Amino acid sequence: MQAQGKEQYEKAWNDVKDLVVTAAPQATNVDTVTIGVEYTVESRGRLRETRQLHLITDGGRVLVDSDQVLTSERVNGKNGDKKDSDGEKDDKKRGEEGKGGN
Repeated sequence: MQAQGKEQYEKAWNDVKDLVVTAAPQATNVDTVTIGVEYTVESRGRLRETRQLHLITDGGRVLVDSDQVLTSERVNGKNGDKKDSDGEKDDKKRGEEGKGGN
C-alpha cells in the first residue's frame, strides 16, 4: 500500500468509524487472504464488505501490499440489516482506492 502513499491511505480511511471484523482472514493463496469488515462512513452510511488483501513480508513483519474490495453493501445500523446491495456500483464509484501497486 506504500505505492498509493500515506496521504491517499489517510484520505480513504480518515472518515471510517466503528470498524468491526465480521469474518476472520481466510487464506486464498500463499500471499492472499479475504476478510469481512463492517464500518460506518459519515457520507455513505454503514457498509459491509469482503476485501482481498495481498500480503508481503518486510524484515519479518507481514504487511498489506494491496487491498481490493470484492463485495460491498449498505446496511442499516449496527445490527447489520441490509439496506441495499449495490456492491459493484459502489466499488466503481470509489475506484480501487485501496489497491496498491504490484
